[in-house]
Amino acid sequence: MGVRNMKTISNTKKMVAGLVLAMGGLSAGTASASMIESWDWISDGGFQIGGATCDNGAEAACSLQYDNTSVETPSGIAGTASMMTWGTGSGGGAQSGLQGVFGGSMAPDNGPFDAQALDSGSVPIPMFEQIMTNGGWTNTGAAVHYNNVITELGGHMTSAVLTTSFQLLSPNVGPLNVANLNIDFNETLNSGSCTSGNPHGTVCDDVFTLTGNLAPVSFEVDGRLYTASFRLADGPGAIVQGDTIYTAEMNPGTAVMYVQGRIDTIPLPGVLALMGMGLVMIGWQVRGRGRRKLV
Repeated sequence: MGVRNMKTISNTKKMVAGLVLAMGGLSAGTASASMIESWDWISDGGFQIGGATCDNGAEAACSLQYDNTSVETPSGIAGTASMMTWGTGSGGGAQSGLQGVFGGSMAPDNGPFDAQALDSGSVPIPMFEQIMTNGGWTNTGAAVHYNNVITELGGHMTSAVLTTSFQLLSPNVGPLNVANLNIDFNETLNSGSCTSGNPHGTVCDDVFTLTGNLAPVSFEVDGRLYTASFRLADGPGAIVQGDTIYTAEMNPGTAVMYVQGRIDTIPLPGVLALMGMGLVMIGWQVRGRGRRKLV
């Protein structure tokens, strides 16, 4: 190998080493100065009172009721309630129902909670935790389906609206996301003929379809860009497939579906620009070395 080629390789190594050190120094300085590693938050949610329908008519047709007083986590959103129940319990038993469970990462809102029983047994909701930047999905709420046996004649709920809110507390950047989730519900008969999916393989899964705005939200704090994302996720007795949630048919039974959030950040534009400049410089150096070999 010639002296000139050795010098070229040596210069390239020095340039790469210098670039890595510069990027490391810039990234470390930026992270220590402005990146928020963990977030405290609070969420809320409830079913819009008067916003539901039954398969046999208006809310009264299936004895639909709202409850916001005897639940452990009542909704604080005006015009909503944490729980809704419907139908005529078979043999004098409890109605079917839905309950929203929301809270926050700080005591006393962090739980753990036991959702309302409705003759289906206690439903434990795990303790809520801080959201870690770039740390993946964290539970920010839950919805519990109480799948008690009701009579076909008494009717059942077919649609409702769940309003949710999410706010960061540390730092306080204001209400980050408020969404209305439209619920369409197919409460299947407890028979062996299933027409709308049965991933649990129990009898015939009940099917919820939720549509609404759970789109990511971007915001900036101290010159750094963050993105908050939200999704629905499986819980005990629930399988989420896109906008559709299947709950297992049990007698009686419960199913839990989670609302989850995550916060991610990306490098500042200065870091990206430095990386791009370094790659261009390395490309020039390599092309120059190739031309010299051909002379």
